[in-house]
This record gives sequence, C-alpha cells and structure tokens, in this order.
Amino acid sequence: MRRAIFKERTFITALALLALAALFLSGTGRKAGDAKAQAATDASYLEDVKVLNIQHGKTNWEVRSNRVNLSADGKDARMEDVTISVPDENLTMKAPEGRFDMEKDTLDLSGQIVTEAKGFSMETGQMKVVPGGKVDAGSKVVLKGKGMRIEGTGMEAGEERTLRLRSNVKAIFE
Repeated sequence: MRRAIFKERTFITALALLALAALFLSGTGRKAGDAKAQAATDASYLEDVKVLNIQHGKTNWEVRSNRVNLSADGKDARMEDVTISVPDENLTMKAPEGRFDMEKDTLDLSGQIVTEAKGFSMETGQMKVVPGGKVDAGSKVVLKGKGMRIEGTGMEAGEERTLRLRSNVKAIFE
C-alpha cells in the first residue's frame, strides 16, 4: 500500500521536474538548434530546487534537489541530492543522484537510496519509476521494520500495491 502511493507520487514528481526544466529552458531565449552549439560553452542548471504539489492548501508531496543539470538536447535532467517527501504518508526518500528521461517519462535514482515511512525502511542502490507508477530495482533491496528484516535481489512494485522481490530472498524475524 505504501509502495503504491510512493510510486504514484514519485512519477508525478518527475513530471513536475520536467515542467520546471522546460520552463527554465524556454526562458533562455535560444532556438532549439542553438542548444548543441552552446553546450560546449555553458550549461543549464537549477540550484536548490524545491517542487511542491499543493491541493486545497495542503502539500501532497515535495521534491528537493541541490542541483538539476539540464542536458543540451533537452532530453534529460540529472539531479543531485534528491529528497522526495509525502507528508500524509510520513514518507521520505533520499537518493544521491537522479535522472529524469523526458522522452521516456522515466525517473532513475541511484546511489544509496533510503526510503522511510511509518516505522519501515527500504534501502537499495538503484531504482526506476516508469509511467503508470511502476517501480523496479535491479540491485540488492533491504526492507526493515519492527522485528523484521527482508533482503532480496531485484524488486518490482506494481499499481496493485504489491511488492515482489525477485531472487535471493532472506527474511529474519526477531
């Protein structure tokens, strides 16, 4: 249940970053063909980015990044020190790096990704969020909660609020 909400919120977050990046690029005054010529001399980026989704005066989710680097061709945005928060779920996800592919509408997170929500935590080294809110992790995944620890290699989380570890699953209950 928590994973599904996180998946949906993460995907929406990625779309918001895309919109922010497009707004920034449209304000540069350059034509589309000029981007490649200018790539060698300057870079487009945003610093201390904070994107909020607010409905009826209430924050649904928030994304922060210390820096968002926009590619010269406008196809992707690379993020540094990404934090995603969903206050209603008491959920926070932190990743050292992220990449939003604007053509595929996918968000890739990498580094030591730590997600915490309501007494549970998940750690992994890589995570991809694809359209429809599906989440995929190909590396080792560790889930922790009160009196339990579950490890596995690879993870899928779907729209039906399910989470599946692909292989090498080990559960420890205390």
